Amino acid sequence: MAVSRWTTITPWPYFDERDAADAIREALPDVAPFRAWSNFSFVADSGHVHRIDLLVAAPGGLFVVELDASRGRVANHGPVWVISSGPTQVARDSPGRVAAIKAHALGQALSRAAAQSGLPMPPVFGVVQLTFPATEIDLDPAEAAAVYRPDGTGGDGPWLVRDLLARTPADHRDALPDWLSEAVTGLLARIGTAPSQLSHPVGTWRVVEPPLELSPNAQDHIAWSTVLDKISVRARVFVARPDAPVAQRTRLDESVCREYLLLSELDHPDIARPEMIGNHEAGPALLYKHDRRGVRFDHYLALYGNRLGRAAADDMIGRLGDALAYAHGRGAYHLDLSVRVLTVTPHPDHFGELDDGWLDPRVRITDWRRAGQVGGEPARYGIDPVAADMLGLGVVALAARTGRPADDGVAGLVTSYLAQGGPVRLNPSHRIGDLVDRLLSTEDASQIRPAIEAFLRLDPRVGEVLSA
Repeated sequence: MAVSRWTTITPWPYFDERDAADAIREALPDVAPFRAWSNFSFVADSGHVHRIDLLVAAPGGLFVVELDASRGRVANHGPVWVISSGPTQVARDSPGRVAAIKAHALGQALSRAAAQSGLPMPPVFGVVQLTFPATEIDLDPAEAAAVYRPDGTGGDGPWLVRDLLARTPADHRDALPDWLSEAVTGLLARIGTAPSQLSHPVGTWRVVEPPLELSPNAQDHIAWSTVLDKISVRARVFVARPDAPVAQRTRLDESVCREYLLLSELDHPDIARPEMIGNHEAGPALLYKHDRRGVRFDHYLALYGNRLGRAAADDMIGRLGDALAYAHGRGAYHLDLSVRVLTVTPHPDHFGELDDGWLDPRVRITDWRRAGQVGGEPARYGIDPVAADMLGLGVVALAARTGRPADDGVAGLVTSYLAQGGPVRLNPSHRIGDLVDRLLSTEDASQIRPAIEAFLRLDPRVGEVLSA
């Protein structure tokens, strides 16, 4: 593809990314409607800042290409990739899911800009290209469907340009016309695309890209000190829509401030407390201590779940129950407890032993994004936050006992409960403690869901006594 059809919005900071992008450019046809834009960022309608490695206009539509430098062997456990290279294994979120999130967000922003200009909007797809040709792919069919290899490199698996981008739709009327491909440049300018940045300042910290985690109202990053060498924290940046009115942004600032004040008072070894509050260009931020060895619980399950013993799982359940009871007694409720909001670290007493303590781990609640929204006034929201956290604890217990995250049906217990309301509020410590006892007494993991549902099903006689 000629340079006239390829726009590099930000020079690549690393040679491997630049070489991978150059290889794609050389493989792309230098004809209409092919065009490409590389290495830029944009603010989604949700307020999240997304970095796009490569956007390609092709006959089949627009394609967000996520460049992935995994080496060795890649396999997946649901939405988690496990990359194995020799004796080392690393787990992380599926790049295919990341590409799909970015494609959806970019499609929304471009659709809004296209509607304002009276233009039709082509579909936007998210795909992954593995930049290292020798990477062994062992993904299930659903996950592998969005993963491609560099063109001309051999190996199993489809090539990005030949087998996807260069293909023409069966009906030529569905092909992207050149005039619309050319209009994408103007649409990208209209939504405010900008050069990608490697970091953003928050006080004396540099928040680095890419984010570790995306959630509906926040994104988490590693932040490095600009004062002390090799000191890092975890920065949770709360986001709002770019066009949000001042009053809404003020409410967000107030909510994050309430959360900071509320969580700062919690002094429990299994609850992460924010160390400071600051401002990121995308919104207010809370900064937490960061253990570089820590992994998210669903990532931990992908690595060690099949070897996690009953005693270690029960210890996790008991400690989390104790942490929740402690928080509830101080007016802090989670409302979103799941395997994605827990961080696991190896037991310090077993360092140097086989598996370095990972089979007897410590787990901490590191994400309380909704604490400030409830802040000790549960009745005002028409729900029982204690019962909601009990459901979340049950879902986590099921994951710990089975060695894998709960399926959507079980995980949906929390969402359905919040939608329907729940039983009247009882003593928080007693309820959590009783539930933990019941969870630990189940002999088989299949008994956990019935135990949770039975425990939360309110006996009408209890309601009569409590309302008397």
